[in-house]
Amino acid sequence: MVFTSFQGIWTFYRCSNVGNISGTGLGLAIVKKSVEAYGGEITFASEVNVGTTFNVVIPLMK
Repeated sequence: MVFTSFQGIWTFYRCSNVGNISGTGLGLAIVKKSVEAYGGEITFASEVNVGTTFNVVIPLMK
């Protein structure tokens, strides 16, 4: 599944029900911008009640 299939996954988001779990919700947004800056791409596969795997590909510099 290509990342564009899930709109909003790459922008800041913080659930209201996270309680005492720390974090800012910026992780994927920062990774996406960084990978794009190097001409790379991110893909992922996700299955309900199983998990999500992200793949980051950054081309080698010549």
